[in-house]
Amino acid sequence: MDKREQLQENYEDALLALILEQNMEAEGQRLSEENQRLLQDPEAAVPVDISKRCIKAIRRSPYQNMLRRFGTTLAVLLRRAIPLLLLGGLVWWAVHRFGM
Repeated sequence: MDKREQLQENYEDALLALILEQNMEAEGQRLSEENQRLLQDPEAAVPVDISKRCIKAIRRSPYQNMLRRFGTTLAVLLRRAIPLLLLGGLVWWAVHRFGM
């Protein structure tokens, strides 16, 4: 890639960055105005009971995921460990019973 192609690519990257920046600023302004409009509109307010249920569900969600993962991990470990423990117990019993 020669110097001219590199400069052209840098120019295109910078131009795209500027366009995206302008678009983000305009979108941010539009969303800020929409937020202000919704905050002032009493009909757009979320009822208190629904808000409380949503907050409770959000707080509870990580714990449910953690418990689900713990239960799955425990089940896998038990499925692998129980046969080994039974086999070990059987060998121990045979050694002590028959004096090998």
